[in-house]
Parts: sequence; structure tokens; C-alpha cells
Amino acid sequence: MNQTMYEKVQQCAAKYPDFKVIYYMGKKFSYRFVIQEIERLSIFMSHDLKIQKGDVVTICLPNIPSAVFLFYAVNRLGAIANMVHPFTPFLQVEKIMKNTNSKHIFLFEQSLYKEEKSYAKYKKQLTVCLASSYLPSYKRYIYHLQNKKMHQAIKDYHSYDDIKNYSQELLPPVNRNECAVYLHSGGTTGVPKTIRLSNEGFNYLAQESQNIFACGEIYRNGMLAVLPTFHGFGLCMCVHAPLSNAMTSILVPKFSPSALVKIMNKTPVNCICGVPTLFESLLNDQRFTNHRHLKDLKVVFCGGDSMPLPLKERFDALMKSINSTCRMMEGYGLTETVTVCAVNTLKINRPGSVGKMINGMECKILDDNDKEVPLGELGEICVKAPTMMIGYLNEPEITKEVIRDGYVHTGDLGYMDQDQFIYFKQRKKRIIKVSGVAVYPTEIENIVMQIDEIERCAAIEMKDPRLGAAVKLFVVSKLVDKETLEKKILETCRKNLIKWAVPKKIEFRDALPLTLIGKVDYLALQKENDEN
Repeated sequence: MNQTMYEKVQQCAAKYPDFKVIYYMGKKFSYRFVIQEIERLSIFMSHDLKIQKGDVVTICLPNIPSAVFLFYAVNRLGAIANMVHPFTPFLQVEKIMKNTNSKHIFLFEQSLYKEEKSYAKYKKQLTVCLASSYLPSYKRYIYHLQNKKMHQAIKDYHSYDDIKNYSQELLPPVNRNECAVYLHSGGTTGVPKTIRLSNEGFNYLAQESQNIFACGEIYRNGMLAVLPTFHGFGLCMCVHAPLSNAMTSILVPKFSPSALVKIMNKTPVNCICGVPTLFESLLNDQRFTNHRHLKDLKVVFCGGDSMPLPLKERFDALMKSINSTCRMMEGYGLTETVTVCAVNTLKINRPGSVGKMINGMECKILDDNDKEVPLGELGEICVKAPTMMIGYLNEPEITKEVIRDGYVHTGDLGYMDQDQFIYFKQRKKRIIKVSGVAVYPTEIENIVMQIDEIERCAAIEMKDPRLGAAVKLFVVSKLVDKETLEKKILETCRKNLIKWAVPKKIEFRDALPLTLIGKVDYLALQKENDEN
């Protein structure tokens, strides 16, 4: 499959030039328009920004059309799209840009406005992108009135809306299986990593999406793109797979049940990929559960975190009550394989499992000595797939540890039954999923330990009724004024970490339990917390 992602979309666009492939806030865009915008942006990047094959471009945007067009424009040039959460604090963005040697950043206007003084030194390397671009004219006018103060504050930055049109033509797209995308994850070790992924990996899953969705011909169906484009699940399954198969991608920059209800009133929503907390919020909202277009749903996929069985039962019961064949399906994946690599489908599924491996992918369950365990026995889930990462950026030794004998050692524990269904049990690595967003305790602890008054700390997972899980931080300090220190910890975390990683609860102690080698015993703290 020697195509770029851009070529994959271009191929489909040639067949259906007038098909409305993207929906955004009341507007629909045809393949013809999408390709024109990608070409226009590619020429701008080549002409004004001097972006060439192999250069890195950071895209720090929510699910708005410019994020999609820019992603494919970067790919069109053979450059690398570095996908970053739009609300990542400046210090973390700066670190990511330096680590990836990023040449330019396309930054969301709200992020720039929040930390404009910090971003000022990157003014020449920065293009600010607006939520109002591509909105219907009346919505655009209202948005600008409501955000007049913000737009005035960032008016001196080069804007996406000011990008010029050029008559210049580009060379044919670069065909290669080299690195095309950087995604950021904890890796299999639970420590933040930059994962290098290829065109082939994304295109392979896009091709297999017919079997994954398994809801008949996916052409002309509508996929709700609520999962973010900085995440493999959202970028591949909610954007690239639909655009590669003439399936409408319905862009949702900020999710809420009311936003989805408005969308369902105007365009058919046939497929939803989401995290457990998203479906919980929908099932708790009568506007969704009683919606007249609920029958349009054909299949939904729950991923990004373990799916509670009661959640599936409630959703499936709702669908049965309206005589719908739609069901909630669970899968399993990791960023090291772009996203999903095993999944239950409407045709082939087994309750309690995460499904079977996707066609062309293999799974082994191995013990600590890398020996395959008998069926039904617990071990590490190891995956071999055409979607497998090229490796971690600037981490050759860790890459070798994770990819051994052609398999990604996931750091996840599970087993396989006699019919090849896979069962995920728990993670070996330290990671907390807060509303489906991966949060890394080690990263939180490293930031907090930079505060002089802190002697020891440990971050663990605590249950949260709204988010599913949240961060609890244990702290040891000789400082008497705990209230002031707590404010300092929260301020430091908000400045350096994504908002989901900011501790929801801080508990001060005189000492923390230690392991035999003198490290903080976070497992003991987690067990204590779970039992209380």
C-alpha cells in the first residue's frame, strides 16, 4: 500500500467529488472543496514557510476543519504532522516543539490568548487558527462579537484566515512508508514518549474499517468525530477512515450531549467512537435517549479506557427498546499500533472480551521470559501488525525493549481463549485514564518534585463520578502552611501539565510507604485508597 494518506483521500475524492465528506457546525464540505483547501495550504507551506519533506509541523488544534486540512497538507508535502492537544500548557508545548525539532506551529486561538506573553517569542513560527474559520457567515459574525477582546489581544499574529492563495503547482505527492505522524503517549512504560507512525499504518486501518464498522456499506454513513485528532483513535477512525471511504466525518470541537442532539437534528449520525465517560453522559441525558433520530445509529465503539459492563448493558437495552440492531462494541488498541488492533464487531463478538485481532494482525500472550503461555492463562499482550510504529523518537534503546521479535510488548496483561478472543485485565505500566485521556503519574511527580518544599510525593488514581477517574496526590513536606503549599502545587501543575493531569485531591502525610529499595510504594498507596 505505497500511498500517502493524502493520496488515499484524493483517490476517493476522484470517485465522489461532490460528496459532502465533512460536516462542521451547520456547513458541509465536498471532496472537491476539501482537496482544493489541502492543495492551497500545501502551496502556502511550501512557498511561505519553506516546509519540505521530512520537516516537522506542529498542529495544536481541536476538531475544526483547519485541523483536518492542515494535517493532510503537511502529509501532501511529505512532512511530519506533530499532533498536540490544543490545551497543552505553553511550557509543555515548547518542550515538545524542541524535542521534535518542529519548524512551525498552528495554534488554537484560545491557547494563544491564554498564554500570549509566553508565545510571543515564537511569533514568526506561529500561525493562529480560529474556531470561526469555515463557520456559516451568521455564526461567524456572532462568534467574533462574543470574542472581540480575545481577537484584539492576538491581532498581531499571523492568522489562518490571512493565508494567501497562490497559482503555483506542487510536485506529485511523496510516496513513502517513512514517518508521517508524531503522536504523544506514555508508551508501554508509562513515561511520555513521541511515537513515530507511518502512512502505511493509518491507511491499513482505513482500509480495514469496512470490516471494523461491519454495519453494511459505510459509504454515505456519518461518523461523529468527537474524539480528538491528537489521539490515534480520533485521528484515524474518526477522520482518516471516513475520508478514505466516502463516509461523512462530523467534526465536534467540544463535546456535550446538547451539541450532539443539535447535530442529530440536522445530519444522520450512524457511528460513534467514544470513551466511557462520553457514553455515560449521553445515557444520562433524556434529550439523547428520547431523540427521534436515535434509530439512525448503526454501531458505537467504546475505547480509550476499560468499558464497564453495566454501561454496555444500559446502552444495548436502550437500542433494543427502539428495535434497533445498534450495539456498543469494545476494542483494544494502543498508540504504538496507531489505535485499535483488536475489536468486537456486530458480526463477531463475545461479551467481556475486547474482540479478535483485526485481519492481518497477530497476538501472542507471553510470560516474563517471553515464552507463550497456554490459552486462558494470564500474560503480557504482545501485538504484531502492519500498523506498528516505526519507533519512539530519539529513544532507540527503549524502542528495542518494546519491539522484540517483531512484536510490540504492550505492557498490558490479558489472556486469549480457545476461539482467539482477547481479554484485557490490567496495565503493567503506570497510567491513569481521566475521561479517556492518558495521564502519567511519573510526569506529575517529576513536576511536583521541582517545588523546593516537597520532600516526597506520589500520584495515584482515584474514582470520580464525572470523569471515571482522577488524580490524587500524596505529599510529604515539613512546611507547616499546607494551604499555601497546596495552592503552589496546583499552580505549578496547571502551568506545566494538561488539565486532566492536575490533581483533584491532595493529601499531606508525614511519610509515604517505601519499597525494599527505598522507592515510594505507589502500589501500596493505590491499594489503601481503593479499600477505603
